[in-house]
Amino acid sequence: MSTASADAWTLTLPGYALVPAEARHAAFLEELFMACERQKMGALPLSESDLTRLLAPQYAARCAQYARDWPGASDLILTDGTRPIGHLLVDVSADPVHAIDAAILPAFQGRGVGTLMFRALCAEAAARGRDVTLSTLDGGRPERLYRRLGFKVQARVAPYVSMIWTPARPTA
Repeated sequence: MSTASADAWTLTLPGYALVPAEARHAAFLEELFMACERQKMGALPLSESDLTRLLAPQYAARCAQYARDWPGASDLILTDGTRPIGHLLVDVSADPVHAIDAAILPAFQGRGVGTLMFRALCAEAAARGRDVTLSTLDGGRPERLYRRLGFKVQARVAPYVSMIWTPARPTA
């Protein structure tokens, strides 16, 4: 994923930073995917090695799909100042801006970090007069977060919901 298109975008999160992903973040991104998928799967009776064998091909396929479908996307690593704790994959070259993927390590979820990250994205989009779109699992915790931030449902195609956030526009 390229980072050039996000360079002019400044996403400010108090206490956190979003930095362009580099090759050194590859292991973290895979670890993040595995941790979040493991969380979704709950208490399946699988060993770590079995789970890795199950999820590794899914991760590789997802990376290939994202690279193919959003070649202009920027992968940003969310840090708490010392270590990576999440990421945001966003295509700011698209109009509207499209948030492709976002994830936060389970140990950092529920602390408002996702809210801060999406508020920062929406604030920058608003400053540029741009809408933000995304898709998420229908009815899940992320959908509730996006609704709280002002995203509206555009369409539901099971198991996903497409949403849009539109900045307040001055009235004439």
